[in-house]
Amino acid sequence: MTTIICEDITNATTDAIVNSANKSLIAGSGSCGAIFRKAGKIELEKECVEIRKRLSTKWLPIGDVIVTKPYNLLCKHIIHTVAPKYYFEDSGLLEVAIANSLQMAESLNCKSIAFPPIATGINGFPIKHVAQTCKRVFEKSELDIYVYISNNESFVEFKQHYYS
Repeated sequence: MTTIICEDITNATTDAIVNSANKSLIAGSGSCGAIFRKAGKIELEKECVEIRKRLSTKWLPIGDVIVTKPYNLLCKHIIHTVAPKYYFEDSGLLEVAIANSLQMAESLNCKSIAFPPIATGINGFPIKHVAQTCKRVFEKSELDIYVYISNNESFVEFKQHYYS
């Protein structure tokens, strides 16, 4: 089941929240920045830096996921994934990032998960593309999925393309 909500993702009470992270796993802009600020930027960045040190590469690869504590958020887990940039990287990796986030939530025994409109901000993906990709991937999951979109115009557009 998928529910699309016009609200700040940091208010989600789902088992997991997906953070559309940057490759360096530090606070960014948009929903990523909001998640770090509300969770507790210092603590969350410290955990992300420790995780990054254990990676075989300097950065989290596109489509991969890591999990952190929620700190001050109301969820149980934050699942961080890196989405591709629309004009520079393989757009097929968007589906991989979404699917890997769902698989990680399932492996953590989550029943519900909250997604931002992943990759629509600084990554430049059109909302229509993201909505249609989400629908394809979400339909394969048994989780209760919530898409949180804080901007009313984007909310209307995402909903229109998701349900068309």
